[in-house]
Amino acid sequence: MRASAKRMFSLLLGGIFLIAALVVYGAFIKPQYRLINNFRGALAAKVGLLTKQEKVFSSVQNLLARYQGAARLREGVLFSLPVGEKTASIFNQINALAVANNLTLLAFEIRLLPSRPAVSGGLVRDLGVIQISFKLSGHYLHLKNFLGGLETNIRLMDIQDLRMENNNYSLVVNTYYQVE
Repeated sequence: MRASAKRMFSLLLGGIFLIAALVVYGAFIKPQYRLINNFRGALAAKVGLLTKQEKVFSSVQNLLARYQGAARLREGVLFSLPVGEKTASIFNQINALAVANNLTLLAFEIRLLPSRPAVSGGLVRDLGVIQISFKLSGHYLHLKNFLGGLETNIRLMDIQDLRMENNNYSLVVNTYYQVE
């Protein structure tokens, strides 16, 4: 074979390979490339949706945490300002404080005062006021400890009047409750 024939044959063979490569590209690669681009688009859409759902989930978690904190706050408010008068509980708390501080409870009287409208916000209802008058007997230091216990008691109580005669003490205390 001559050199010119070899060149022509190699050019023809190169052309055939080029045409074959274009046919393979058009028949096999280009459709797969479109399919891959479709998958990439679907993946990008799903990743975007996942990101949005994660943001929504995070917002819901934050709201739940905030409302759970409000529920704990509400429980604390219910201890300090119970719904209803619960006068037996008041007597038990004052008597327990007196006994714990070596004081003797001599007299105990409860009066219901007019209720007060609540501050807006919905966490607390209208407030009822219970006025408690009681007498204690004991040492002054024990009274001082009793007053400290009354101050830190879970139920909200305000001392309105305190009178001392020898080792006898007369107290008037207001406590509050949520009107049903």
